Amino acid sequence: MKLSVSTSNGPYDIHFVHDGFDSLPEKIAQVTKQRLVVLASNPTVYKLYGGDLEKTLKNSGFTVVLLELPDGEEHKNIISYTSLVGQLDGFPIDRQTPLIALGGGITGDLAGFVASTILRGIPLIQVPTTLLSMVDSSVGGKVGINTSNGKNRIGSFYHPSLVFIATHVLKTLPKQELRCGLGEVLKHGLLGDEAIIKLCEDFTSEILDCDLQIMNELIIRNCRVKSSIVQQDEKEQNVRALLNFGHTVGHAIEASLGYGHLKHGECIGIGLLAEMAVSVDRGYLSSDVIDRIKNLMKRMEMPVQSPNTSVSHLVHHANYDKKRVGDKISFTMLHDIEKPFLSTVSTSELPVLFTRLMEL
Repeated sequence: MKLSVSTSNGPYDIHFVHDGFDSLPEKIAQVTKQRLVVLASNPTVYKLYGGDLEKTLKNSGFTVVLLELPDGEEHKNIISYTSLVGQLDGFPIDRQTPLIALGGGITGDLAGFVASTILRGIPLIQVPTTLLSMVDSSVGGKVGINTSNGKNRIGSFYHPSLVFIATHVLKTLPKQELRCGLGEVLKHGLLGDEAIIKLCEDFTSEILDCDLQIMNELIIRNCRVKSSIVQQDEKEQNVRALLNFGHTVGHAIEASLGYGHLKHGECIGIGLLAEMAVSVDRGYLSSDVIDRIKNLMKRMEMPVQSPNTSVSHLVHHANYDKKRVGDKISFTMLHDIEKPFLSTVSTSELPVLFTRLMEL
């Protein structure tokens, strides 16, 4: 099964497989003739899957050089980026040498940013190993790193040459990482496919047990929603901003608590509830929708409230939101499920918004 995504630089394919990495070398050969590849991964993921992938690539005639990435959101920064570029610059690469990002969203974002800048860009192959990276960060062409003021404030739009989703790797995913991905899953369901939410409601236990048949359908539906929106607006001039649903609040929570306290997707889930509350307060959305999603999140063992943090800290970090223009921040609102629209929130409203969050 594959899904093609059209971009201004040409199309790329998202491949969905159940049975390992055996078909990946053939897919790589379709996007580059270079036989040298860079395999970028962190020690945890490499121990689980990197050795198998490296062996598969070598058995298919590729020469593999390894680029070890640090593990953890706190390392997705300019220091790690500079170190990785320095290492990569010492390898015998050229502009056709693909960089394979094997790992979750942090790996894909960091390695992707490196790939987008070294030699002014080398082919990027995303091999996501977490639910979040499969349904969201590996698709759409956003790569970047964090600063002390917020998430992904340094980055670029850089589409992969190939995305290879092997769902068998989800079987080793820790429960918290699974819940992390479910925040983005619910976001896509609310934006463009209510069947995603229905799947989560009808097969909650199967999803938490990582039933691969259900997960495969869930992932494909998510990739369809995201790629459809991205294809309409690659560089977030208008409709792509819908994908930031839950992120203004979610990123503020994540930065305020300190990266790693809650997973990104867990913060996004809380952000969805808070930002839907704005739609309710403005008379756009029925509170029944929030109740439905909140109850589902509880069933899926996701946090529905932010741990203790101050409103002033949340407001501070939200003011550094990339979507802020002057005293306005672009905000995704809902009339109903599958009926999103873009609006704005004034920075002067942020204290009230975050106080409202504490009441959820």
